[in-house]
Amino acid sequence: MSDMVVKNKRPFGFYVCSVAFTYLAPIIGGYISDRFIGARYCVPVGIALMAAGYWIGASATDAVGMNIMVALVAIGTGLFKGNVAAISGALFDDKEQLFNYVQLFA
Repeated sequence: MSDMVVKNKRPFGFYVCSVAFTYLAPIIGGYISDRFIGARYCVPVGIALMAAGYWIGASATDAVGMNIMVALVAIGTGLFKGNVAAISGALFDDKEQLFNYVQLFA
């Protein structure tokens, strides 16, 4: 059992922050989309930010690089996640089709 003791807990902190910010960021991203930019433009910006964040994370050698990765991925997810759902929901005129879509993919 002593083999399973984690000596360095710092990577878990990056993981916890990444997950927490990824779930909280769509609230801010939705606000930015509704008030300022619009869903159509937030999606590609979010994709670019996530790609940049993962690229930086892949080449990160210290905690600063990992923190930058977490921030960029969280912001990108915030701009991307909720706005894709808004754009997809606008595709359906029939409320029954929209309901079925939401039940299947949301």
